[in-house]
Amino acid sequence: MNNNTLYVGCDVSSDNNYFCFLLGDGTKLDTKCFDNNKSGANKLVKLILKHLETNNLSALIFGVEATSNYHFHLLNFIAYNQLLADYDVKVYQLNAKIIKNFKDAYSDKSKTDKYDAFIIADKLRFGRLPEEYTPFNEYEPLKRLTRTRFHLAENLRREMNYFISNLFLKFSEYKKLPFSNTFGATSVALFTEFDVEEIADLSIQELIDFLV
Repeated sequence: MNNNTLYVGCDVSSDNNYFCFLLGDGTKLDTKCFDNNKSGANKLVKLILKHLETNNLSALIFGVEATSNYHFHLLNFIAYNQLLADYDVKVYQLNAKIIKNFKDAYSDKSKTDKYDAFIIADKLRFGRLPEEYTPFNEYEPLKRLTRTRFHLAENLRREMNYFISNLFLKFSEYKKLPFSNTFGATSVALFTEFDVEEIADLSIQELIDFLV
């Protein structure tokens, strides 16, 4: 805990964000809700500056509970904001499990967004925090694209396995056909153009002609 620091906890959602402002001794200065957009972020910075100046503070510790990608713009906006350049600013992205475990220590529990913002701010105040958040950098787009590609590849693999399990019910011997890849163009053409019964009724020559 630092008496020269303003602690701001944020409970994030896609539409709006709830904020709680604490001093180092636990005094609650404010709770606010702003839209999760640039206008809301500008209002937040204005309010942060007001509390920093009014209470003669020199540092800001700002944290959110990681929630999908809804916190991404806000964290980078705070980390890079020139209006806060004269202050010692630290930004944290907290795992939901950390917040939940910290919240369990409180007897007075609530499920409101305002209360969650207070819990996040109080966790920041007590310390034992993870590494600081690394703001947006030149590698961020590549990281996002890589993760997206991995996500799509995993989904495709899962769907292919699901299809093969159903194909087995209809045509248990299909995998024994001489296709190098069940999902290759020739194989796909065969099981999309014909039903199993139709394949069985085709003469060898008709099947050869089709595959050629």
